[in-house]
Amino acid sequence: MTSLKMFSYSALILVVIHGINCQVPLYGECPQVDPQQNFDMKKWSGSWYLVEAYHTEFLKGGKCIQQTFSTKPDGSVAIDLKQIDSKTEKSSTLKGSAKVVGDNDDGALQIKIFNTSFNGVVNVIDTDYQTYTLNSWCEEDKSKKNFMKTMVWIEARKPQLPDDLKQKLYKVMEQIGFNARLLMKINQKNCS
Repeated sequence: MTSLKMFSYSALILVVIHGINCQVPLYGECPQVDPQQNFDMKKWSGSWYLVEAYHTEFLKGGKCIQQTFSTKPDGSVAIDLKQIDSKTEKSSTLKGSAKVVGDNDDGALQIKIFNTSFNGVVNVIDTDYQTYTLNSWCEEDKSKKNFMKTMVWIEARKPQLPDDLKQKLYKVMEQIGFNARLLMKINQKNCS
C-alpha cells in the first residue's frame, strides 16, 4: 500500500473518530482570529437564531435552533440553547454560562455548556448587534499533530438572513481561514 493511501486511510479514521466528538476535525493549525473590538456584551445579549453552522452532534436532526444570552446584574451571562428534533418534534434545551475573557473589550467569550464537555473560548468575529453575529471556536488537538477541532456558526436576530449578508460573512470566514463550504443550513421553518 502506498504511503499516500495509508495517509488517506489514517486521515479518514481520524475524521470519523473526531466527528463523534461534536466538532469538525481539520488538518492544520487553528486560524488566527481577531475577535470584534469594542464588544458590548449587553447589546449582543438576547436571542439569536442559528442560520448556518459547522456540524456538531447537538445539531444533528435538529431544527429551530435558538440561543438566548441573558446578562445578569453581576455581569455573568446565562445561556439557553434550544432546538426541536426534526423527527419527534420534541424540544430540548442545553444551559450554559458565558463571560468576557479578561479585562479586554473584545468579543472573546469563555463559554461553558453544562452537561456537555464544551468549555472553551468562543470568538465573536463580526456582529452588528441588531442583525447578525459570526462566531468561531477552534482548538488544536494536542494528541494528534497538525489537527484541529473547530466550529463556526452564523446567527441572526430573525430566523433568516439575506443572501448578500451571508455572502459577506462567507468572505470574512474565508479571509480568516475557515471554509464556508462546511457550513450547513439550519431549518428555521415551522417552529411554533
